[in-house]
Amino acid sequence: MTLTETLNQAWALLTPEAGDRGPIISLASLDHTGQPQLRTVVLRSAQRSIGQVAIYTDLRSAKVVEFQADARAAVLLWSAEHQVQLRLTGDISILSGEPTQLIWQVLRKDQRLAYGHQPAPGTVIERSDAWEDHPDPANLAVLSLSINSLEHVSLDPAGHRRALFRRVDDWAGQWLSP
Repeated sequence: MTLTETLNQAWALLTPEAGDRGPIISLASLDHTGQPQLRTVVLRSAQRSIGQVAIYTDLRSAKVVEFQADARAAVLLWSAEHQVQLRLTGDISILSGEPTQLIWQVLRKDQRLAYGHQPAPGTVIERSDAWEDHPDPANLAVLSLSINSLEHVSLDPAGHRRALFRRVDDWAGQWLSP
């Protein structure tokens, strides 16, 4: 594979199919003590033309507070089918309120349930079932990662490959030793 083909494969793995909810990824933030926090989330959209990917979350979640304090983030995607790991780094911007209402309208009823747990996500509760669903469009937030770097690691049995692509280089890419 060429660098161009490698970058094309990366974006194909990041881009959800039409009507799909997108790949499962790991999202890393830094908490108020500087400790890394890692979560499994769903990648909702990818826009190659602007170098961004988006994740939906509850506005009241700890990750929103963490990204408000420090926008730096990392994303990890593993494709078992392709034996490819993608590592993305960049900065998160948070969109909420009226701009997210169109997204709310297209979410299925079961998807809306994730944005309205009472009490709020992360709140200490007395029993595992001491919470209720109260979907609320005001709780929907979109986390947009503006990608600074994208690393593609292929564990192809015919030979491992590793490439790094950076926004500052206009995504030209360079090969790295795997």
